[in-house]
Amino acid sequence: MGNGLHHDMAVIGPGAVGSLVAARLCRAGVGVCLLDHRRDRAEHLAKTGITVDEGGSCWTAMPLVTCDPSLAARAAVIVVCVKAFDTGNVCHALMSHGSSSSIVLTLQNGLGNIEQLQPLKAKALVAGVTDMGSRMDTVGHVRCSGAGRCKLALASGDPQAVAQITRIFAKAGMACQEEADLQAMLWKKLIVNAAINPLTALFRITNGELLTHPEAAPLTRQIVSEAVTVANAIGIGFSDATLQQVVDSVCAGTALNRSSMLRDIECGRRTEIASITGAIIDAAEHAGIETPVNRQMRRAILEQSPS
Repeated sequence: MGNGLHHDMAVIGPGAVGSLVAARLCRAGVGVCLLDHRRDRAEHLAKTGITVDEGGSCWTAMPLVTCDPSLAARAAVIVVCVKAFDTGNVCHALMSHGSSSSIVLTLQNGLGNIEQLQPLKAKALVAGVTDMGSRMDTVGHVRCSGAGRCKLALASGDPQAVAQITRIFAKAGMACQEEADLQAMLWKKLIVNAAINPLTALFRITNGELLTHPEAAPLTRQIVSEAVTVANAIGIGFSDATLQQVVDSVCAGTALNRSSMLRDIECGRRTEIASITGAIIDAAEHAGIETPVNRQMRRAILEQSPS
């Protein structure tokens, strides 16, 4: 992976997860650059660095922050952390500079990111999900509620890619676990996001409040039930009870968190509803299954946010 003086890793997207990953890698001595499409923000981050507040301890890392996609494209491992609706733009930017010798890891919400990154013809394409509890307080300041784990699954290419990422992430205190079933891993995270994000956004509540909210809590069960029916129809074996337990566990473990969709709604930003709830609806239509509650969620979110 080089001697740490070069940019062995590139992280794309300075949101909560991207900033946290870049900061942890930098602190561990891994050569990392953070790619931002906004020059003003990149210049700000280059001066201030990224401060991570881990509840009791605060530290700052100074990764290289750049607007130059050619720097990211030359990295041995590229970690994509942008919102799902920006994945196509990332792919286009990287393709212009060639990244065929890179391992590309997507640490994003929703479905469709892997497919949008396929044109890169990377050395390997890896999908990841993480339960790192992180949120941006302000630009360059990340609040983190636990180290979190990453689950990784190979989508295509070099079978050693997952082990390579795991070794680097371990240096930075980020534990990884390889998953054999890519689709099951992505759908499990998808269903959790679909059950938590739209409801916390619509009712303006924290993840923990969702567990006991008189209107929202019953809706999580209906969302999970519909989504599990769709997953089972396309060959992914889930049960309502198991997935509901996972949702409840995530809500309890991130009780004080305000979901990314809630923050997007509050700030008047575009949400990832299309790649989360929309992905479930699309798969349901293909399988001839009705998903009225998920449709209701998508409609309600779209009414409150720019598309």
